[in-house]
Amino acid sequence: MQEFLSFRRMLTPVIIKVVFWIGVVVCVIMGLLMIIEGIDMWGWGGEGMVLSGILVLFLGPLAVRIYCEILIVIFRILDELTMARKARWGAAIPDSKGDKEPVCPQCGTANSFADKFCQKCGTRL
Repeated sequence: MQEFLSFRRMLTPVIIKVVFWIGVVVCVIMGLLMIIEGIDMWGWGGEGMVLSGILVLFLGPLAVRIYCEILIVIFRILDELTMARKARWGAAIPDSKGDKEPVCPQCGTANSFADKFCQKCGTRL
């Protein structure tokens, strides 16, 4: 619960899947409605509407899928950066305030985040 309240766990990737299915349903319904309306208006410009409906019916879900995949890639990048950050800092991960400093595993000295080596003993952080 604390991860949820501190915004450390992202809720949006779950919502993206729901958005995808809603987008697919909307595209299919709109495509079918455009085809039906185009058939009703056949001869008065309805041919273009039928063609547009077919395009929406098939290309709409593809466009929604691409959009959702781009959003998921962004969140996966966030996950990878978080894992790299944990691997780099270990237990001394700075919180949102940035008040935890990395501690040297050899001598226990607190160091700044910019340091790659301990200021006291020279051990690689």
